[in-house]
Amino acid sequence: MGYQVGKIYRKYCWDILSIMVVIMSTAITIYFGEWIKSVLLINLIVLLLLV
Repeated sequence: MGYQVGKIYRKYCWDILSIMVVIMSTAITIYFGEWIKSVLLINLIVLLLLV
């Protein structure tokens, strides 16, 4: 199931903007990780998935 969703996403939605959003979200989460963790009570992985 997950493989099929990924395949459909790559076929119709995968572009340079999607790649940049993933990279920037990951970089922001890593850089501000400790600060975000002290302010928010949810897990950083959950926050990354929500973004």
